[in-house]
Amino acid sequence: TGKLKGGQKKHPKNKLEKFEDSEINEHVDIVLNECPYCNSRDYEELNTENNKDEFDYYIKIIKRRNHFKERRCKHCGKIFRANIPDHLKEDNQYGSNVQATVLTLANVGNVAINKIKRIICGLTSNEINMSEGYISKLQKRGSQKLGTFINDLKFYLTKVSLLYWDDTVVMINTKRACMRFYGNEYAALYCAHEHKNKEGLDEDNILKKLTCKTIVEHDHLTINYNKEYSFVNAECCQHLIRDLEKVSTYISNRTWSKKLKELFQEYDHKRNELIKENKDRFTDEEFDLFMTGINEILLLGVDEHIADDKVYYADTEQALLLRLMEYRDNYIYWMLDFDLPFTNNLSERSLRGIKSKMKVAGQFQNINMATYYANIKSYIETCNRNGINEHTALIKLIEGNPYSLDEILKIGKENAQKKAS
Repeated sequence: TGKLKGGQKKHPKNKLEKFEDSEINEHVDIVLNECPYCNSRDYEELNTENNKDEFDYYIKIIKRRNHFKERRCKHCGKIFRANIPDHLKEDNQYGSNVQATVLTLANVGNVAINKIKRIICGLTSNEINMSEGYISKLQKRGSQKLGTFINDLKFYLTKVSLLYWDDTVVMINTKRACMRFYGNEYAALYCAHEHKNKEGLDEDNILKKLTCKTIVEHDHLTINYNKEYSFVNAECCQHLIRDLEKVSTYISNRTWSKKLKELFQEYDHKRNELIKENKDRFTDEEFDLFMTGINEILLLGVDEHIADDKVYYADTEQALLLRLMEYRDNYIYWMLDFDLPFTNNLSERSLRGIKSKMKVAGQFQNINMATYYANIKSYIETCNRNGINEHTALIKLIEGNPYSLDEILKIGKENAQKKAS
């Protein structure tokens, strides 16, 4: 926005409120034993004081022993006890909260494994000093418990009316690979592949199952126009604006790119104003003016390119003009339906964490490790989009009882209703 970071003028200041007396569970008396003005130790106690509250926490080390006591039935004589859950199968193991904290650092914070080891060790005053190998195995164990969730998530995404998707380059064992995102405001699916190709898309089993009733928002990924796919393609206009800005930057005498950028931004602003007024469409006259403007500007672009086609960046400009002529209608669905987005920024935001992961870790060791990360991120990101804390979700995963997709969406719906009321 160009504004300074932090609180803005005329905005209310966000701060912690003082605790109620009933909330206080610890008192600390802070006193001076001598007068700071004359160093005298002869003083009298007054009934006045200044109180400052403090919100803090500490780590309490728990060395818990679970007793599974056996009993004998007086009726049939058989011995029985409670079933030992899978997360307590060893004689001694790290608890669910410790394991969930490790997975939170790894998959929410994108913290490197060696740093996770040091953080956990420091938080527990060197009591818990787990190996890096154990931390790595936790990823695999967590991922393996999400098979049903991932299958349900894929089925759900094939039934939505609007799907966002994008991909980004990741490194796997020193080679360029691919991490894909499919999702919407309520669900997020990540898939890792060693190659960025159609075979990987079909293996994900999402796009080929979509019908003509689904609109897919993307960043001009031409593979989406494959004849085997039936869905409707909607292009991201924010990416178009960036491409137009590049033309204006590299070829200073071009006017068509500036005019087309201004046209799209003008109508995007108009649409936002109409939405605020509870309107759901442009008038026929407004739409006709927009389409006429596009066509006239593209013709101007062709004329300017032909008149000066030897300059630097002219080939890229030509490719952009041809793309706009061929896919013009795919750039205007947001004009026809106000429920459709102007941009594919949801996908970009969803993949931003993957880029952070690559900055920290550099690469995944192998495709399996990338897949473990993708599965766990799909689970916790879907939880987060529905108002469920990731750490809470990971505790349930560690204990072998992860949230189901139906449970997550139900909680998300309830949270949305509470927020609306």
